[in-house]
Formats: sequence, structure tokens, C-alpha cells
Amino acid sequence: MSDLEYRSGSRGRFSRLAACLGCAALAACYTTDLGAQVVRGQVVDATTGVSVGTGFVVLLDEDSSEVARTLNASDGRFALNASGAGVYRLRSERIGYRAGVSPPFELMPDDTLELTLQVEVLPIRLAAVTVTGEDRCLLHPDTTAAMALAWEEARKALEAAAWTASWGGYWFRTQLYERELDVARLRLLRNETTEQSGLYRAPFASVDAETLAREGYVVRGDSAWVVYAPDVKVLLHPSFLDSHCFRIALGEWEGESRIGLAFEPLPDKKSADVAGTLWLSVESSELRRLDLRYSHLPGEMDDDRIGGTVYVMPTPAGAWIIREWQLRMPIVQRRWVRGVETMRWETSLEGFRDSGGEVFEVRSPGGITV
Repeated sequence: MSDLEYRSGSRGRFSRLAACLGCAALAACYTTDLGAQVVRGQVVDATTGVSVGTGFVVLLDEDSSEVARTLNASDGRFALNASGAGVYRLRSERIGYRAGVSPPFELMPDDTLELTLQVEVLPIRLAAVTVTGEDRCLLHPDTTAAMALAWEEARKALEAAAWTASWGGYWFRTQLYERELDVARLRLLRNETTEQSGLYRAPFASVDAETLAREGYVVRGDSAWVVYAPDVKVLLHPSFLDSHCFRIALGEWEGESRIGLAFEPLPDKKSADVAGTLWLSVESSELRRLDLRYSHLPGEMDDDRIGGTVYVMPTPAGAWIIREWQLRMPIVQRRWVRGVETMRWETSLEGFRDSGGEVFEVRSPGGITV
């Protein structure tokens, strides 16, 4: 990066110019506002200078850790708040395109920095990924180039969904249900349906990832088993990535070719855990769904029908939501049975409890149905 040039301007303002580095560049000027460290600007195509479509802009610190993220508008405009002065970088994330990262820049106390983030628009080519007979389940999803490519696109969507849920700026109308079925899943024993509306939040939340990695996904309570499902934050957590291995899978649904990033617990993991596949569209690189199942379940619960399916989608404004979900959990009965000489507890799978829902309407903060 070249030396920065400082030139005085009106009312004490300065202009700061930064040279291009790799696939991104910054051309910046900033003004000072009291009591804030703000980065704002626009994301544009490095070749044409035209603003890019809706996507996420992430503020990174010197250790490349995420400080803040926001959804830029359709004209590429964005604004981010920093926690304090320091050296930062910006990363542009759009589904289906390579991420663009800026050179480092310094944010002074009480600065408001105006930036133009130039990125090269390079489409992701998932269609080139193939599966061979030698594919193995490998620790961490960036071990091979193919897995790293699939994981990068899945990660973008998962982080976008987490941001959308934490921001809560969209109004939703959602239908929820809870059903109980017999052990054959043929007879419906109970069915309750409700409708909810309000600001969007994650439809289900798990306990923290480190607890799940340490204690497992199935825990015996005082009178029943408790089965946990991972939420978006768990799937992104380092403890999850470090305790599962990954491989590439291929499939097709509804006439669309899919590439899957399949995961399962490491071979030495003995406690109950989760396995599954993150399925992406080969054409658009968008994450479509998560198929979930369990491994190392207690004997009376060892049934491959226990699991779930979560469908995700982007809104036209660029935010990501969980559109539809179904979790299939066991109903386990525990009986005190008389043996030949002693009494003992006996447990058995008696049925299933399905819980899920579907989003029917989404409105923007301005009240427009999107």
C-alpha cells in the first residue's frame, strides 16, 4: 500500500487516498463527528464504477475478526459503527461472488469516515465441483478447495440469517405447529396450529455451542430425555467446526442441481451428536436447506427418522431468513419394570413430536410486503 496523502480542506476536513490492493481498493475522505466512530460509503464494481447489488459489508479489526456488519442498500450505500479507534478493513460479501477485502485504514477517535469500496465482481463456479471415490470426511470445511468454496457460500448465508434475526427489522407472519404421531408416523395423535406475527426473530434457539460440544445433543433429564438441535450460531461456531468432519455431496431436487457440504461427528466422538448436509444451488450458489440427523443416540432412541429440515432463503432486499422448518423429536416413555429379582427402569420410543413452521408474509421496515 502506498503512503497516504493528507491535504487540508474547508472547515478542517481532510482527504485520504488509498491505493488498490488485490481485488479491492479504497478511496476515502472523512469528517470528524463528536462521540462516534462511523464508517460509511458505497460498494462499487472496480471495473465499471457502478454500484453493486444488495449484499453485506463487514467491518474487520486488525486480527480479521468481525466487528460489525450491515446490509448495504441496492445502490451500494452502507454505514457501520466501530467500537473505537483503530486500524480496520472492510469486506464485501455477496452470495455467489468472491468476497472483496479493502486495504487497512485507520479510524481515529470520533471519526466519521466516508469510503468507496471497489470490488471485482467474480462469480463463484460451484458447477466445477465434482465428487470422486476418494472423497473422505475431513476436519474443517476449508481443508480442500472444493469444500472451502461450498463452505464460504454456506457461511455467508448463515451469517446473514443470524444478522437478520438479531436485527429484527422485518415484520413477519408465521404459522407454527406442533404434532404428535405414533411410532410408525402414520397416526396423528395431536395437532396444534397457531399463527404469530411481529418482528422477525430466529424461530428456534439452541444452547451454546461449547456446551453442546462438551455434553452432547441428548441429555437425560429428571423424567425425560432432552434433545437439542443446532441453530445458526452453533453451525458457525469454531467448536462445531473443530468437532466435525466434512465432505462434498451432490444431489438434485425440484429440477435444480445441488451441491452439499455434508458433516458428521469425528470418529472418536461417543456422545450423541448431529450430522447432516448443507445444500446449495449449483447455479446461484445460494444455500437452500439443511438436512439434520443424529448419531450415537441412546439405544431406545436409535432411529434415523429423528432429525429435521430447515429451509432458508434471501428476501428481495438481501436479508436472509429461515423460511420453513421441521424438527422431528422422539417421545420416549420410561417405565419402572419388575425383573426376576429387582425392579429396573425400561425406556422405549413411543412416538414423535414434530414442531415447525412456515413464514407466509414479510414486510420491510417501511411496511412494504416483500
